[in-house]
Amino acid sequence: AVFEGTYSSCRFNDDLWRRPDNEWPSFVGCCLKNADFTFSAMECADFSDSDLEGAVFHEDHIGYYQLDERQKGQAQFCGL
Repeated sequence: AVFEGTYSSCRFNDDLWRRPDNEWPSFVGCCLKNADFTFSAMECADFSDSDLEGAVFHEDHIGYYQLDERQKGQAQFCGL
């Protein structure tokens, strides 16, 4: 899966945007092997217990997303 351009705010209609204060993206327990998050920016994304083997993140995501040490070891972090 490629999550390029994924953001955590959503549009209800043409005039109303909602910030992720109440609707945080959740990947809890998901198998995200080889997923590409390089160009994503999801606030408060929850990757708890997710399998990130081979998943690709931008190097800035190391501090942006709260990944545990196992997940950091599974994922790849690259600069552009």
